[in-house]
Amino acid sequence: MGSRVKPGDVFAVQTRAGLGLLQFLGKHPEFGDVVLVASRLHDRPLIMTEELFRRGYATFYPVRLAARTGLVEKAGHVSPARMPRRFRRPGVVEGARIKNWILDTDSGPLVVDAPLSLQDAVIPILSIWNHEYLVDRLLSGWRPEFDAVPTPQLPAYASAERSEGQTVTRCALTSTALCAC
Repeated sequence: MGSRVKPGDVFAVQTRAGLGLLQFLGKHPEFGDVVLVASRLHDRPLIMTEELFRRGYATFYPVRLAARTGLVEKAGHVSPARMPRRFRRPGVVEGARIKNWILDTDSGPLVVDAPLSLQDAVIPILSIWNHEYLVDRLLSGWRPEFDAVPTPQLPAYASAERSEGQTVTRCALTSTALCAC
């Protein structure tokens, strides 16, 4: 790709289940490229509109490097969403349980006990993703609020384990994965 990446540029990520869409929002001074990830995969190229990203979420992903190396392809341009000013990261973690979150704001870090409110649950997670991780998150349908809510109480016939950022629920009798979310 020969042209410069600009805020609002949309990129397509090919996955085995369809196209993921990313919109470049800008560069964070400390953590790099911020992208808005469309909330679902698409089975064909689309007409680019802001509506595609209405329920999207922001994360850090080196989209300019990915474009130069052919991991993503420019698919269009739409008016860019605003770059997030607040991010969150896990604070105290015990086993697979997050006890509190640190919200990074303009006025400094703020510690908030888990579980987060619905408002805070949609704040982007301060995490830089590589391409493989991005594709995994696209395929799983992951959203930031999934990491902010406690794992529900499981029935006696099931167990849960955390693996690569996902909770895998398994049948206690057969060890068959029932759900990965």
